Amino acid sequence: TIRYYTRVMLEEDCHVSELLQFTKQLHAETLVKNEEDSLLVRKLEPNSQGNNDDLAKVDIHSSYDTVTYAGMAPVVISQVVPAIQEINPRYCIFKLDFVLAAGDETITNHYNVTEYYKVSYADAQTKYLLDYQRSQNELYNYNNVNTAKNWFKLGVGRTEQMEYLTSDGEKRVAFVREGQLWYYDYAKINVIRIFGFWQEDYLNINNTYDQHDIRLISMDDDGNIAFAVSGYMNRGSHEGHTGIAVYQYTAASNRIEELIFVELGLPYEQLSLYTDKFMFLNDKHIFFYYLQGTIYRIDTEGALTVVAEHVPATDFAVSEDKSRIAYPANGDISQNTQISIMDLQTEETTIYSVSEQECIRPIGFVDRDFVCGRAAQADVVRYADGSLLLPLYKLEVMDMNRNILKEYEETGMFLMNPYTKGSDIYFERAERTGNGYQVKDRDFITYKETDSTEKIQVVYRYSQASLNLMYMVFPSYIYVKSVPRLLMTKEIIRAQSIHVEGEISQDNKGFYVYNTGGLTGVYSVAAGALKEALDTRGLVLNQQGACIWQNTSLPEFFTIDEQIQAVQTESREATLAVCVQMALAYNNIQMEQSEIEAYGESAEDLFDEQLGRSGLRLADVPLETVLYYLSNGVPVIARLEEAHYVLITSFNNAAIRYIDPLLGESVRLDRVTFENKVKAAGDLYITYLP
Repeated sequence: TIRYYTRVMLEEDCHVSELLQFTKQLHAETLVKNEEDSLLVRKLEPNSQGNNDDLAKVDIHSSYDTVTYAGMAPVVISQVVPAIQEINPRYCIFKLDFVLAAGDETITNHYNVTEYYKVSYADAQTKYLLDYQRSQNELYNYNNVNTAKNWFKLGVGRTEQMEYLTSDGEKRVAFVREGQLWYYDYAKINVIRIFGFWQEDYLNINNTYDQHDIRLISMDDDGNIAFAVSGYMNRGSHEGHTGIAVYQYTAASNRIEELIFVELGLPYEQLSLYTDKFMFLNDKHIFFYYLQGTIYRIDTEGALTVVAEHVPATDFAVSEDKSRIAYPANGDISQNTQISIMDLQTEETTIYSVSEQECIRPIGFVDRDFVCGRAAQADVVRYADGSLLLPLYKLEVMDMNRNILKEYEETGMFLMNPYTKGSDIYFERAERTGNGYQVKDRDFITYKETDSTEKIQVVYRYSQASLNLMYMVFPSYIYVKSVPRLLMTKEIIRAQSIHVEGEISQDNKGFYVYNTGGLTGVYSVAAGALKEALDTRGLVLNQQGACIWQNTSLPEFFTIDEQIQAVQTESREATLAVCVQMALAYNNIQMEQSEIEAYGESAEDLFDEQLGRSGLRLADVPLETVLYYLSNGVPVIARLEEAHYVLITSFNNAAIRYIDPLLGESVRLDRVTFENKVKAAGDLYITYLP
């Protein structure tokens, strides 16, 4: 069986070869500083939004000097492999992966680089660069040690993406850099490459293919480490498969062994969103992970069981060390009155409940203590697209025994968008205004004093050649006296290694947002995904890979008005059912009005069932967003007034035409007036996929 993760597209009038040559020219100019008659200079759009502080993340708004690698003068030492990320007649997105080398007479450093070019074609002489994004990350070089300043140089990268664990009074540290897991033992002056598909052959795609992550799970004071590799397996017994491989590193013998492999038929980009959220291996080698709203458990015999399901990612709290989790009993958080708090080491679960007139939401953890928020169900606002606004009146911090350790409540104030970070709990303070809430300011409370013990830190230091670089700085009582010795691990092949076929939900309603730089988010509500795609000029795919929406220019005029037979009703309450009836008849499906009314207001579910195409319920999105569907031959239902629905069938730059079931005929209205009427009625549209 061959599995592949892509969409098959019909290439028609997309000018791929011309745009690829244009992209290659721009790429070549990033490696040579020559501003005179430079195509790159003319295509960049430098402004205050562009990052010029470091080379780890560069875009079209960065300066020419930053885009051309500042003072690095790098050389490409690998193949430059182009891939098409998105293609249509309006634009094409190319992704280029390659390896750079730069350095001096003593040390040469290597960098993984990924570029994204969003380009469009006007004519043979005119092509446009619509967007440019580049990530650059330095591979760890154990020779980059400064014994005078007590630090390791990590190089180009972002501190917020740096994953590391320490133990034994900061004398042992494990850290991940560019697909390699490293371990430093201060007492033995050893640095060990524990794991990495990446070897020294930069032309071997098995090494440089980066569709996997290494996640540190735990580290004890003896230096033993539990970690997981998730995504595509480049080599070894699982080569060519995607999933999660769980490993144990034993420091005394300098060996690793695979404990569990969970095979999952999901592409890396989607899988990484979940594995980044939560994975944990307890001391008994029982493994827990979160995927598509379900928390799974795998025991030492390989039995896969479900801990909880229908758990929204937004309402799933995980402690910093991943050993404790909290999740709601009801996936509809506005109706949730119970939270389970689970210690994964002991598998002890505590239930915390509130009254039926309230709802309770997990917020996060401060250290290993749980933070939740209470709201009155009468205060909850449910929007037309199904999304919620949950104004909390109280925050609570508790231990595993449900002892309340701290409370925060302020008369007349509601708490919005709370989250935990370190020892602090952040939130917005809001007041009720009519049927809504107005945010007044932002605030935070400190639950515990920050630990003053000296810790290993990852900080920036400025370099004239390469701008800000990352360094791992050790506490003052640890003296890095020399370059550590490099050791490699040996892998033990366990006869009892567990192989599990993981479960993948085919009914998952996730909506995935992609922009120039790839996958950026997953949403349970289509409208939320569309809003992000609007902001980033991206596109939205559903779980099956079908395009839900993409940023594109609309035609000046489009109509299906003559293809739809108008139906009249005297009842305002029946207008939604009549609009659905007309949309189904347009697809040669006849249904009685009474059958449709049995679905209530869930018209999008009926489209799922009758058309076999995802129905969409959209709110608070611009009119142009929903006209995308009409321009693809799909009628759009709009709520024009309370309980009064119409079917949009035509548009041009100035006006909208719709069928009004109360009149039984087509009506023309200017676009601004139409959009204002829809907004006044709750800003709701219902449609389905082309």
